[in-house]
Parts: sequence; structure tokens; C-alpha cells
Amino acid sequence: MSEERRKCPWCQKLITPQKDEEGNLYCPNCQNYITMKTASRTVRVERPDEEGEDIIPASELTVDWSLERLPLEEVKTRTPFVIYNWHIRPSRFQQGSSYAMMECEDKQGRKFRWNTSGKAVLAALEEAERRGKRKILVREVLYDEVGGRPVNIRIR
Repeated sequence: MSEERRKCPWCQKLITPQKDEEGNLYCPNCQNYITMKTASRTVRVERPDEEGEDIIPASELTVDWSLERLPLEEVKTRTPFVIYNWHIRPSRFQQGSSYAMMECEDKQGRKFRWNTSGKAVLAALEEAERRGKRKILVREVLYDEVGGRPVNIRIR
């Protein structure tokens, strides 16, 4: 291949990328994929499936705690946004109830964290899991107020 030599983003060694059957570039040293975007000079890395093994990155097992946690009113102003990672956990405060921790990204590309125990939101997340979906588009956040507190939180 007459590809130029570059540093592999995986093993950090200077390599000449190889092409597979689909035309994707991969490192001949560590066998990990590197795909060049044609419109820009940025490198996009794709992690190949491990031969039949179900391996997931540790980062997918929890939410990113470094993201800013937003209150419900601020979350409502950021619509539309995408929920791209979530975890449903049992509540420590109410026996038998759960809450969701969600990583979200708005249309400006700003990422944030949203925590809620809204039953309709939890039901939507559980349904997405049952369908095997990994991202949820939220066009609207609705809630009622009782005594100045949000209740009946739902997403559309």
C-alpha cells in the first residue's frame, strides 16, 4: 500500500496502515482499525469486535461523572437533545423505587448529565433497552408542578 506512515492511535507506534476488504484502514501491528475522514484531517478510531466475545469498554458501565448535572428546568431548555448513555439504579431514599442517571448531548454539542426518578422517563428508558436502542431523541420534557416541585415528569 502506498499509504503514508502515521502514528497508530492505539499502540502509538509509527506504522503504514493496511486496508481490509471494505477499504477501512487498520494497524498491521496491533490489528485495530483507523478510519481517515476524507473531508478533514481528523482520525476516527473504530474498535473491532473481539472474535465472538462480548467485550464492552468500562466507560459504558457507568455515566461520566465529570459532566455537569443539570436541574430539570435547565434540561427542559436544552431540548431537543439525545440521551446516549443511561443507567437505572435502585433509590437509596425510597424503598422499591428507582432513578435514572443519563448522559445527554444537546443540538449545540454540549454534554450534560440528568438524573430523574420520573416513572414515565424510566419506562421510556426500559423500553429502549428492550428494543436494543442505544440513543433516545428527546424533543420535549414535560412536567407538572405541585407545591413548587416537579411531578409527573415525562419525555417525548
